[in-house]
Amino acid sequence: MKPFLSICMIVKNEENLLRRCLDSIKGIADEIIIADTGSVDKTKDIALEYTDMVFDYTWEDDFSKARNFAASKASGEWIFVIDADEFVDRDSFIKFKEELKNNPPDYNILAVQIVNFVGLNGKDTSLNYHERLYKNDGLISYYRSIHELLKHKESKERRGFSDFQIYHSGYMKNIINEKEKSNRNLTLLKKKKEKEPIDYYFLGNEYDQLGDLDKAIKYYQKGFQLKDDLNKDWVKKLLLRLVNTLHKANRNKEALEIIDSCEQIYPYLVDFKFYRGKIHFDEEDYESAKEVFEEILRKKNELKADSSNDFLEYLPYKLLGEIYESENELHLAVHNYSRALSINDADDYVWSKLINLLAKHSPLDELTEFFNNNLLTKNNITPQRVIKILLDVPDLNAQKLTRSLLDESELSIDEKEALFIKNLCLDGNTNEVVKIIAEKSPSQIYSLLTKGIFTIIDFIILTIELQSQEYQKMLYDIKFDKSINNLFHVLFNKKHKKLDEFEEELFVSILKQANVLGWETVINHLNSKMKYLSLNAKTKLKKIEKQIAKNAAPRYVQYENNQENRKKEIEEIKKEIENLLSNQLYEEALTIVDESLKSAPSHVELYSIKAVILINMQQLDRAIEVLEKGLEIDPNHVDCLYNLAYIHERNKNVHMANKVYEKILGLTNDEEIIKEIKDQLNKHDKKKILVGSPIHQKPQILKYFLKSLSRLDIEGIELHFLFIDDNDQKESSLLLEEFSKAEKNVVICKSDFNDKYERNNQTHFWNEYLIWKVANFKDSIIQIAKEFNFDYLFLIDSDLVLHPYTLQQLLRANKDIISNIFWTKWQPDFPALPQVWMFDQYEQYIKFRGEQLSKEQIIERHKDFVETLKKPGVYEVGGLGACTLISKKAIKAGVNFSEIKNISFWGEDRHFCIRAQALGFDLFVDTHYPAFHIYRDSDLRNVEKYMESVDIAYLFRN
Repeated sequence: MKPFLSICMIVKNEENLLRRCLDSIKGIADEIIIADTGSVDKTKDIALEYTDMVFDYTWEDDFSKARNFAASKASGEWIFVIDADEFVDRDSFIKFKEELKNNPPDYNILAVQIVNFVGLNGKDTSLNYHERLYKNDGLISYYRSIHELLKHKESKERRGFSDFQIYHSGYMKNIINEKEKSNRNLTLLKKKKEKEPIDYYFLGNEYDQLGDLDKAIKYYQKGFQLKDDLNKDWVKKLLLRLVNTLHKANRNKEALEIIDSCEQIYPYLVDFKFYRGKIHFDEEDYESAKEVFEEILRKKNELKADSSNDFLEYLPYKLLGEIYESENELHLAVHNYSRALSINDADDYVWSKLINLLAKHSPLDELTEFFNNNLLTKNNITPQRVIKILLDVPDLNAQKLTRSLLDESELSIDEKEALFIKNLCLDGNTNEVVKIIAEKSPSQIYSLLTKGIFTIIDFIILTIELQSQEYQKMLYDIKFDKSINNLFHVLFNKKHKKLDEFEEELFVSILKQANVLGWETVINHLNSKMKYLSLNAKTKLKKIEKQIAKNAAPRYVQYENNQENRKKEIEEIKKEIENLLSNQLYEEALTIVDESLKSAPSHVELYSIKAVILINMQQLDRAIEVLEKGLEIDPNHVDCLYNLAYIHERNKNVHMANKVYEKILGLTNDEEIIKEIKDQLNKHDKKKILVGSPIHQKPQILKYFLKSLSRLDIEGIELHFLFIDDNDQKESSLLLEEFSKAEKNVVICKSDFNDKYERNNQTHFWNEYLIWKVANFKDSIIQIAKEFNFDYLFLIDSDLVLHPYTLQQLLRANKDIISNIFWTKWQPDFPALPQVWMFDQYEQYIKFRGEQLSKEQIIERHKDFVETLKKPGVYEVGGLGACTLISKKAIKAGVNFSEIKNISFWGEDRHFCIRAQALGFDLFVDTHYPAFHIYRDSDLRNVEKYMESVDIAYLFRN
């Protein structure tokens, strides 16, 4: 009897996961076919325990070829594809097979839902659909070397979706690190010569996985630009991945603007809404974040998730818990944490947060009762997990609850010993710890540290507490996955480099645990090293987990006249305040500095310290007042000036920030500060650009032109507008006036002419008089740009609609004269052509001087020219116009639109281009972001569609 359902797999070195997969399908599948692509472990032996249809296949860097080879061995009516790092629920799979057999679908290809377990240990999930079931009729096969897809030989695909789920653990971080999937995938994707738009999406995913966010963003943007259909599922997923990656790269403004557009297109999706809330949350705009998360919870039954069902309830509850905890709304915080855990109790972080709240605000017996009734009674929470959860709580009593697990039978001997040592540390019994360590070899100590109980953090704290040279040597000798010797250099007073982000995070964790223990020697030592943290880390200390709250009483400092003693006391105050800031105890820190100022009102450093506290409290106006008082005493105090510049920057007052930064450069010799300031100044170096346009336009067209100008991305640009109002319709003039009220730096010059400009839905009608009138207008704009020393002039016709990133891209091209491309059907039945050309009047093909071309050659070269300009890039041309960026250098050299009397070419742009070339300026066109040309009224039908598409790509970067 012919089999009904064949399972096809390709495997390599999957001994750790294969058995789980095969156990989930054995006895349900009618046959299992496994193609092994070169395993050197026990994969094939395991496979042969389940099926005799195991075949060797020589790997050719092509997943489709391997899958099609496995399929060639299948004889079932249907083929079901599964990977070794996936598995199914057996009961669901039985029902799925029965339904397939009893109610055959009309489709010949079915996509099933893949539930990906992501993150460390798979505590989070993400969702996507993938085509895994297809008719085994010999006509359907895979194509693409990676991220393979199915197609029918006769293009008769009938695609459908199934709710059946496959569970995938291949994207859990610990498994990814073993398999290096991303590097493998990148190699295959890069090898692909003819890339499709979706390939750039996949490239972005792999770079995102590897943490190279800039490259990920670049490829996502390219994939979006090259898409042929906004409605394809991968385009939606690309936009989601792009928003998340922009956020991870701290490009939140861009992410939010993309979200604005996507919420209009996908109003039913929770994903974009959740990302909006998460961005507000991470920016500590808690009120906005609360509004978003609470709206999601209210509408959860109306919304759908694309990336993860966690966005609908679990994560909003979790993040609301954190918000309410930060606002000291403890009842609401506990409620939301509890709701999050009722949905997903696999999140150890939420358990730790909840226990921490109880530890701080409940008696010890209530904390113990909660621990016994909730953590110890759950079957899915192992003793190892319980220990990890408790040790992540920054509270001594909570951590000490771990001692009740010392006799737990599920713990290994090493785990029990590590837990015993940990509890000795919690009790402050360092003598006993020293005795135990003295009996251990370095390898045995390393083994203990790897259990995640008595950790490297504890060993570092012990080393500092005991000031042990022997332990220092042990730390240096241990081989970590990532070297942290530079952190050891900082901690143990050796020559060191600047701490990287990972080292700073580890430093913070050490300080956090030292505070839990209350070991003053260690805390003071670490506080003395705070100066080696980056400015960013110091001013954003609230990222640190809220640590044990010390009831630090205000300290009243009586300063002696002795200057040296005063300096030492200030250092002590700084240490104490830095410690309080690391615990987010801002009011206590303010009390100390205010009391100190009473005794030493002329000590400028105290004003700087107080400002840092206020910055952490987001009270920037108060911080400015404090710094100004300090600078009245010492106008050249570098710390006060630096903090003042930082606040100006936060307030987006770049001009003031730059002035202060420049002053500091003349005051300090600190190379690190000088480098940071120069980096900031370079970032703030704005280009001054004049947008100029002579305007004689219909209002229904002009409004779109002006709207696109208002939406230009002007980051790093000081934008000015100069319009010559030559309109004969009052409504158009009113639109210009409205624009001048809404935007900054707008000048409108009213023309004295009263000419008619004729056009219809076929073409436009120009004459010599009108051409040179416009040329004079443009030359007057050039003269203004020259007189007012603009870096660039952007001359643009008023029937164009620009992509928001037009100016940014033209600046990036770094050319003296460059046009942004647009395409026009000069006659309704003509093909769309670009506004640039190569030679003479409008010859759009390459021709060498003296070369004679046949009609066929001209047609072929014209086609090549047009096709080239459809690809994103920057290309040299012979003529351009209507949407042109001109540099200060070209303007000073004398480019203009006046008539060259000994040539007969029609149109002022030809005369401009010839003069520019004669002056030594090459001409270029940028094709990355084509503008939309409203050449005739009928084009208005498509302008909204164009603007909608660029809305999504508002801040896409190359």
